[in-house]
Amino acid sequence: EDSDLKLQEIANGFREQCLSVEKKVGPDGKVTKELVISIDGDVSFAHGSHKLTKRAQSLVEKVGAAMVQYPNAKARIGGHTDSTGSFRFNQRLSLRRAKSVESALINKHKLPRSQIIEVKGYADTQKIVPTNRSEPRNRRVEIRVSLD
Repeated sequence: EDSDLKLQEIANGFREQCLSVEKKVGPDGKVTKELVISIDGDVSFAHGSHKLTKRAQSLVEKVGAAMVQYPNAKARIGGHTDSTGSFRFNQRLSLRRAKSVESALINKHKLPRSQIIEVKGYADTQKIVPTNRSEPRNRRVEIRVSLD
C-alpha cells in the first residue's frame, strides 16, 4: 500500500509492468496461504548477469520491508531462465540470480536467514511459456512467501 508501484488488479492478485503478485489460497478458497511475487528477469538483470539492477533492488526492497513486518512469513526464492544457452550455464545463472535476491533481502533489511527457507535455481525447467526460444516471461525470479 505504501509503495510507489502502480499495481493493476488481476484475477488472483496484482500486476505492474515488471512485477506480479499472485495470491494462492488454501483448500477453503478464502484464506491466502502463499504470495507468489514474480520479478521480470529482463528488468532485474542484464543479459547473462546475476547482478540486480537498480529497479530490481527497489522491488526487492519493497518485498523485504513487507517481510520485516511479518516475522512469521517464510520465503522460497527461485531463479528461472529461458532456454537459450546451455542448461548447465542456465542452472548456475538461475541459482546466482536467486542468491542475489536472497542477499539483498538479508543485507538491506537485516531479514533473519530463518525467514528464507529455500534458494534454488531452476534454469528453464519451470517455463511459463512452453518454448525453446528466447522468451522474456520465462526469465524471472520468484519469491514465494508463505503466510503460515
